[in-house]
Amino acid sequence: MSADDRYLSFCARRNRTATLAELRSSLAVNSERLVSMSTMSQRLHERGLYARRSDICISLTLRHKLECLQWACQHVHWARYQWRAVPFTDGSRFSLESHSRRIFIWRELFSSMTHS
Repeated sequence: MSADDRYLSFCARRNRTATLAELRSSLAVNSERLVSMSTMSQRLHERGLYARRSDICISLTLRHKLECLQWACQHVHWARYQWRAVPFTDGSRFSLESHSRRIFIWRELFSSMTHS
């Protein structure tokens, strides 16, 4: 592997939340060469690094926590027949803001999904 490839891998491991554009800028400053993002992505894959979503999610505010507790207290004595009318799903994704704030991290296959 070339020195540029090693530097790119080093930067991605040091700053796991860096985008390809940020890594490209860093590489351009260091090597004074402009490399395509597809080439950079290939080089990172060759070194075992892949961009994946982090498992970190948005924390609920105190108000949301209190509302959840209030709702749970109101429904604690429900009978089974009442719960049957409630649809349960884990397929929906909800966000507290309009922006999804999904964080992508560079990581090795089968490694932790956190960006710490």
